[in-house]
Amino acid sequence: MKSIDCRGLNCPEPVLKIKQALEEGVPAGLTVIVDNEGSKKNVARFARSQGLTATATALAGGSYEVAITGMPATAARRRRTSPPPPSPAPLPAMAA
Repeated sequence: MKSIDCRGLNCPEPVLKIKQALEEGVPAGLTVIVDNEGSKKNVARFARSQGLTATATALAGGSYEVAITGMPATAARRRRTSPPPPSPAPLPAMAA
């Protein structure tokens, strides 16, 4: 699981770092450490908006660890291995 330390970063920087990590691909999940309540909420909200699960845990010193798991919806679409089925052929026109 990849870990990103976002302590000391102002919003929206933690969310942007998570977005970049997800675009690069983190199949085993992601752990994000933030140092304020607002960043914790924004990170969790962003993860959920991507179809992921976010679980926050309070750490000593007022920081939070947000564990992000699941596969982003965009990655799931990219992982399709077969193309969509072809459209059925149109029916011939009926003579009047």
